[in-house]
Amino acid sequence: MRSTLVAVCVLVGASVAHADQPVCVGTPFQLSGHTDLAPTDPGGVGHTITTVQLPHTASHIEQVTATLHNPTPDLNGNSVRTFQVAVQLNGQSIAHGIELPSLGGSPYLAANAFGADLLRLVSFYADGESNLVFTADWQSSYPGGTGSIDITVVGQTIPKSCGGKN
Repeated sequence: MRSTLVAVCVLVGASVAHADQPVCVGTPFQLSGHTDLAPTDPGGVGHTITTVQLPHTASHIEQVTATLHNPTPDLNGNSVRTFQVAVQLNGQSIAHGIELPSLGGSPYLAANAFGADLLRLVSFYADGESNLVFTADWQSSYPGGTGSIDITVVGQTIPKSCGGKN
């Protein structure tokens, strides 16, 4: 019983010691971007860029979701082969790779009749009023393939009192 009492006193003391520090709670946000896909060569290979505008204050990006769509439910075959995002931090562009699922030993995101979703938990910091620029190389298994990709970003702003900059 004595050890339980000591542990309670230590926990109470620890919480009181941090009570004078500011609590940093940002404003949550969810943003999105959309790009129509059009192959750039006869083999159905294309490159796409999707831009997402961030809030006016510094941000912490916590989740990225990409949804790949085929043009119609009866056509399958679109796949993303590479996926990157560039963020602005302290005025510098920083590129981050987004890991794709590994199917059959080769990493890619493949859409079926319902599309395909890729969700990744991330930790990116970005300047206020900057853009997230997503780039992807993709391939279609049918000639003249088209489709679209939707990007959704979830994060929170960083208040100035917590070191955030505008």
